[in-house]
Amino acid sequence: LWLAPGPCTSWAVEVEALYRTLYLEQLVSFVSFPTVSSIAFSAFECEHFDGGLSLLKADYHIQCHSARWAGTAALAVGAILLHVFLIPLCFLALLVHAQRGSSDASRLHQAMGFLHAPYQRHSSAWEFVEMAKKLLLVGFARVLFEAGSISRLLIASIIALCSLTFLTLRRPYLTIQNNYLNVALNFALACILLLCVGFKMGELSDDGALSSEYRHEFGLSSILMSGVFGAFVVSGALLFLVFLVLEVREEHRRASLLSQSDLGRLQQVCSDVGPLLQSGDIIDQLTDFFAGNKHTADLAELEFGQPEGAARDIYHHMRVCDPLADGGKERIIAEVEA
Repeated sequence: LWLAPGPCTSWAVEVEALYRTLYLEQLVSFVSFPTVSSIAFSAFECEHFDGGLSLLKADYHIQCHSARWAGTAALAVGAILLHVFLIPLCFLALLVHAQRGSSDASRLHQAMGFLHAPYQRHSSAWEFVEMAKKLLLVGFARVLFEAGSISRLLIASIIALCSLTFLTLRRPYLTIQNNYLNVALNFALACILLLCVGFKMGELSDDGALSSEYRHEFGLSSILMSGVFGAFVVSGALLFLVFLVLEVREEHRRASLLSQSDLGRLQQVCSDVGPLLQSGDIIDQLTDFFAGNKHTADLAELEFGQPEGAARDIYHHMRVCDPLADGGKERIIAEVEA
């Protein structure tokens, strides 16, 4: 209400003020999510000492499972339920509601732009996938596994590799640069975690915890391992830059191919399609068109290098919006021009 233009004398003004504050609420939640999650879950991370003594790692003045610790744990549970689960779920519900096309969907969709604006339409909820990854890395991994254990590092490495795989396959961001940048960051995170696993195994041989036989078999040279991983990260970064430059150049080349002559060819293809033709024939003709026009990758809902899939997507999208017998050819042309 404080952000509303003038005194709030009507319901419409109050609703507009709520829409304006949504952006600020999303920003605060996004920035504070990792910190709040880390602090809240640290209330359950205890360190065990000799004699059965267990102290809270974040504050050695608090003994775990004591009355004082119980109050701290209750506050942590409240913070986890409210800030880690309830608020993101409310934002997700608002985003789903905005995409369903209700009367206030366009205004709500605009107000929720902080969460979905950087992503493609098929991945508008990707920010919540990123939140889940942060929650697993800074939250549950700290509670379920001991600090400094190799199990925690292995689980974190698996989470980072799974995130890298999903990101590579999904390509959720609108721009190629953002997709490549996030792939590179996730790749670097996975390399760092695997390097920590190697250092942890090297500690076992350095501390004399292994016999001479196992030390020879499982011992790792920290210097050699650091050099190998460093070279791997540097080479990966260089490859990332090379592929990014090539992809950007290809994107500009595809954009330049979208000309009036191409649209004229598409109109010719669609003009040969009768309203009573079978869908397979229409898809075949559109497939032939897209196979010869590589600029189709610039269209919002089409996949790279798959002309048949592109033709099917456009055909089925047009069938949902309007039957082919009712001006379907014109709808196909309008969709491609858009």
